[in-house]
Amino acid sequence: MKCPNCSINLEVSDFKGMELNKCPKCGGDWFDFKELDQLEDLVLSDDEMKGTLVWDKKPSKKKCPKCNKQMVGFNYRLNDVYLEYCENMHGYWLDSGEKERVIEEMKESVNKLDKKFDAEEKWANHMKQLQTSSFFSKLRNLLR
Repeated sequence: MKCPNCSINLEVSDFKGMELNKCPKCGGDWFDFKELDQLEDLVLSDDEMKGTLVWDKKPSKKKCPKCNKQMVGFNYRLNDVYLEYCENMHGYWLDSGEKERVIEEMKESVNKLDKKFDAEEKWANHMKQLQTSSFFSKLRNLLR
C-alpha cells in the first residue's frame, strides 16, 4: 500500500499490540476499519459511551491506499481532530500525531464521564436525604 500523503510504500509497524501500516517518511498511520475502535479501546471499551464517530464530513484530497478511491475527511467525535476514511470501509488515515490525539480525546471523554457519573450520584444521594421522614418532620416542625 502507498501512503496517501507521500506515495511511498507503507511499512508494517507495531503500536500497543496492533499491526499498523506506517509511512516511514511522514509518520502517518493506516488503520484498517476495526483498528480505530481497537485504538479507542485502549482507553474506553464501552462503544455506547463513545458517541458518534463521524461529524461534518468533507471530501478529502487523499486517496485510499487499498482501493485508490478519494477518501472523506471528518471531525473525530465532535472534536477538532480531523481524520480521513474510505467509504468502502477499508480504513482510516491518521496523519502523524493523530493517533496520540485520538487517545487523548478518549481519555478526556472518560474524565468527563467520570465527573458526570459522580455528579449524578451526589444529586441522587441529596434527593434521597430530602425524602427521609426526619427531613419532613423537621420541616413540619419549622412551619408550625
